[in-house]
Amino acid sequence: MDISYLIGLAGIVLLFLFLFAGMPIFVAFGLGGIIIVLWSAGFPMVNLGNTFFNSISSFSLVAIPLFILAGELLLRMGASQHLINLLKSFFGHLPGSLAVSSVAACAFFGALTGSSAATLTAIGVIMIPAMLAEGYPESLAAGTIACSAPLGNLIPPSIILIVYGSVMQMSVSQLFAASFFPGIVATICLMGAAVIIFKKQKLPTLPKASWRERGSSFIKAIPALLMPIIILGGIYGGIFTPTEAAAVACLYVIIISFTIYHTPDSLSSLWKALSESVVMSCVIGAMIIGALISGKMFGYLGIPQAFTHLIIAMKLSPIGFLLFGLMIIIMLGCFMDNFPILFIVIPILVHAGKELNIDPLYMAMVWFVGLEFGQITPPVGMSLYVASAISKIRLETVMRGAVPFILALLVAAAFRIFIPQLSLWLPQALR
Repeated sequence: MDISYLIGLAGIVLLFLFLFAGMPIFVAFGLGGIIIVLWSAGFPMVNLGNTFFNSISSFSLVAIPLFILAGELLLRMGASQHLINLLKSFFGHLPGSLAVSSVAACAFFGALTGSSAATLTAIGVIMIPAMLAEGYPESLAAGTIACSAPLGNLIPPSIILIVYGSVMQMSVSQLFAASFFPGIVATICLMGAAVIIFKKQKLPTLPKASWRERGSSFIKAIPALLMPIIILGGIYGGIFTPTEAAAVACLYVIIISFTIYHTPDSLSSLWKALSESVVMSCVIGAMIIGALISGKMFGYLGIPQAFTHLIIAMKLSPIGFLLFGLMIIIMLGCFMDNFPILFIVIPILVHAGKELNIDPLYMAMVWFVGLEFGQITPPVGMSLYVASAISKIRLETVMRGAVPFILALLVAAAFRIFIPQLSLWLPQALR
């Protein structure tokens, strides 16, 4: 066997060893990929810097730090509480009112921040203590937030959708459009589950707000509510690109924070938002660099082509292939973070899916079902860990409370998989 091929296989083994050993994702990707790129493919060391730079110099990727900054500004500069008050006024009288409001809040903040981690932290630190104070069981209070936060990965503008579009060379605007209705369906399923679960608990509800109170809350929240309308309306209306929309979002949040909400310590909050955004953006950028180098390694070894031949030999139907790929992603999600799966596994699945003539947008929405479940399945479900940390509730308790909401997400996933037009109608209409 060719020595370069053996070195490539060694690179793959090292990559997974580093991942399972808990090393930073970008280190695992970079070291595993660099081994093959430098030693096997005869890649000149002097070109390595250019490869790193070209990996993240895409115009569409500029949207990532800008959307992160917009989300941080929104969370730190006063708008978030007005949105939560609005949701309480509309849902506070329902069984499990605080849980229903939490799901709705996660959906709203997912659309505003594009980040499930930011959504979980922002909503969790407010709503979990509020639910516990009202007598909600610890497991269900934390489980509600843990399973609702991943909505931020699906409801546009989602950071992980932007990364997916860059890696797969797909239109980010089309991905945003494809994720719109699946995100709404998932939100409705989670809210319905909260009503059913907490109706049996006989917990206290808030008094039903009058329309005057709802109107007052709505007026105060209007500036924040306009943000997703400006972003998505501008993108779908062809006024600006997703990257330009992200810049507009940052400017808009700064303006309303200083002129309308008059945030206390505005300059301090602005500095914290900028600092957090730089850190998160650098981490994601480093992962993208390492992943694209590792992608060269997989391509050099012919792994996508070999997997495609295997799928063709299995003679799977398109639905059978999608369920097979989804099972792989969910199983890997129990042990790996989303980004390694996105960069390593999904490109191989997409390559095979194209041979079966499956619509790339439809495939993307199905794969994102697996990525959502990866965040809420042990032992590496990041949302479970974060919910446990911010609530100081044992991890096993959070996992137990997540089970009924995972079942609700399975129902939403069935809609997405077996009704392709749920994902495809809006992109086709916008074309």
